Amino acid sequence: MARKLSDERELGKVAELVRISATHENILAFDGTVITLYYLRKLFKEKYPASMVLVASGSETDSASEKVLEIFKLDSTSKGKCIALCSDKMAESVDLQRASCVFLLDTPSVLRIVEQRIGRADRMDSMHK
Repeated sequence: MARKLSDERELGKVAELVRISATHENILAFDGTVITLYYLRKLFKEKYPASMVLVASGSETDSASEKVLEIFKLDSTSKGKCIALCSDKMAESVDLQRASCVFLLDTPSVLRIVEQRIGRADRMDSMHK
């Protein structure tokens, strides 16, 4: 049964993130399931290899999470576009104000999670509307 599953939904999400990246330099994309984030990164590598995509699981040993924190912090000097595929661990207690777009890859079961995700970029001193 698993082999019969289509990846069209995930391909659609990847295509939408690519479309959005035409107008947004730094994008935060959240999903509550870490394995989905790694699958989306695989699809990016296959379909859009030039895209800078990082999976930020938020674990202490995750160097990609550290890189996302560096790229997306308010006073970052990083140049170029980045799509950060983030777990919900990255949705709390971190400032990612250089993101001009927050994209929800799933539908959280509670509003609090949505508020936390959006709150990473939507700060009083944010550089974006």
